[in-house]
Amino acid sequence: MSAGVTWSGDEADVPERVCVGIGVTREVLEVCASSLHAIFGYRNETFGIESLVDTIAEWSPALVLLEAAGGRECEAACALQAARLPVAVVQLHQARAFIARATELPLEGKGAHARVLTELANVLDDVSSNPRFAEPLAGPGLQQVQALVQRRRLLVQALMAEYQLLAHAHSSVRGGIEQTIAFLSNQIGTVDRHCGRLVRGQRVGTARALARAKRPRRMRASGR
Repeated sequence: MSAGVTWSGDEADVPERVCVGIGVTREVLEVCASSLHAIFGYRNETFGIESLVDTIAEWSPALVLLEAAGGRECEAACALQAARLPVAVVQLHQARAFIARATELPLEGKGAHARVLTELANVLDDVSSNPRFAEPLAGPGLQQVQALVQRRRLLVQALMAEYQLLAHAHSSVRGGIEQTIAFLSNQIGTVDRHCGRLVRGQRVGTARALARAKRPRRMRASGR
C-alpha cells in the first residue's frame, strides 16, 4: 500500500482520497491529513518546508489547503506548488463560514486550524458538487515557481555557509563575509517578494472561487 492512501469499509477496492489542511504560524506549519489521526509539525523555514513537501507529495493528495497568515504562508505555498501539488491558500474565517458544522470545530489547541482546513478540503473535493477546486500548476506558471523555489534554496544554503565562515573568520576577511551575507539576504528578500505577489494573487482567486463553490448535500467523513 502506498504512503498516504488508506483502505476502508466495504469499498476495499477504492483508495480514499486524501485531503490536507495546513495551519500556519511564524515558526511552525501544522499538517492534518483526512486519512490520518495525527498532526504533523514542521518548522516554517526552508528546510522544514522541504520535509513537509516531501511528506505530502507521498500522499498524492486530491487537495491541499494552506492557511493565509499575513505572508507567513508564501514560502510553503510556492514550494508545494513547485512540487506540482493542487494547492489553494484560504483565509480561516472563510473556511469556517463555508463549513456547515464549523461551530463543532475548535479554533484553539494543537492542529486546530489544520483540522478546519482539512474539513473544508473534504467538502470542496466532493466531486458530486464541485469541479476540482485547485489544479497543479503547469507551463510557465510552474516554471516560474520552481525557479523561485530553487533560487531561494541555493541562496539560503550559501547564506548558511557564510555565517559558518564568519563564526571563525580572521579579521582580514570578516568585512568581505559580512558584505556577502548582506548581498545574499537582499537576494532572498527579492525572491520572497516575488513569491508574495504570486501567492497574494492566488489568494484573491481562491476567495472568489470559494464564494462561488456549492456546498455538497452530504459531507464526506474526514476519518477523525
